[in-house]
Amino acid sequence: MRSTAIETAKKTDTLGGVFNGFGQLDEVLNGIARLLWFHRSRWTLAQRKIADLLRRGMPQSEVAEQLEIKRQVVSKQVSALGWSPYIGAESAWRIILQNYADSLIGAKNDLSQAR
Repeated sequence: MRSTAIETAKKTDTLGGVFNGFGQLDEVLNGIARLLWFHRSRWTLAQRKIADLLRRGMPQSEVAEQLEIKRQVVSKQVSALGWSPYIGAESAWRIILQNYADSLIGAKNDLSQAR
């Protein structure tokens, strides 16, 4: 049986993720996920490679070295990626998900201790 989120995505032709079952967070998670997807969908293959290395914490100089391109090219691509606002939104999205997971774990632990 398909999940409600998958059915919703299929029915509404929604790209970028559909979160369902997070209560009030559904709208927040869906909005951020769609913005991130929309942004990423416009990146070239070269930009995706750069973003992947940056996401791993690699400095731009090492990205240039690993991809065998000039540091200036990486710098221009980072700007074209809109990297700073993108990674900020991605981090916010991860924090929201982590806080939700932590609250579930905390509630589960409280329930098991009450028994």
